[in-house]
Amino acid sequence: TIDPKILKDFNVNEEDCEDTEVDVDKAFLKFEKRIAREPSQILRYARLHYNQEDAEPLWVCQDNKPSEIKNCPYCGSKCTFEFQIMPQLLNYLNIDDKNPNSLDWGTVAVYTCNANCQPKDKHYMEGFVYHQYFSNDGLNKRFKAIDIKQKIESGELTKEEIERIMKIKKEKDAAKTDS
Repeated sequence: TIDPKILKDFNVNEEDCEDTEVDVDKAFLKFEKRIAREPSQILRYARLHYNQEDAEPLWVCQDNKPSEIKNCPYCGSKCTFEFQIMPQLLNYLNIDDKNPNSLDWGTVAVYTCNANCQPKDKHYMEGFVYHQYFSNDGLNKRFKAIDIKQKIESGELTKEEIERIMKIKKEKDAAKTDS
């Protein structure tokens, strides 16, 4: 039998194990589908003509998108999406992914002045950069109770993996409480 505390920590009870659904983040699915076309792409450029404003990054998850993009600090015009740095770049940087403090991102979106202003005394212009991490919610909004139960019962999830999942969940819950 499964320790009821483990199921409780996953917000799962025995009854939930019969009829549960998994919500998958639509933005993540769109990201995954688009990236499948060219898995090694590290940069996506999408600057539109200056009178168009509907270019948007390929987000890695629905959550944690910027709610507001700052205006140009030089002329006050709206900043619009120009390009994004994809997470595949990390593969080429030889990052130690086992180090919890290593460089990581889902996508880095760069916004620039829509008016393309160029003050005479500036050689480099400040833009707006937004860093979006991959989200556990984006990959699987809620743990599928039946799957967790089966993996625990079969021994497919090790004690360390269960502890890691519980730690992530507690951190997420704490972050929600702090907000």
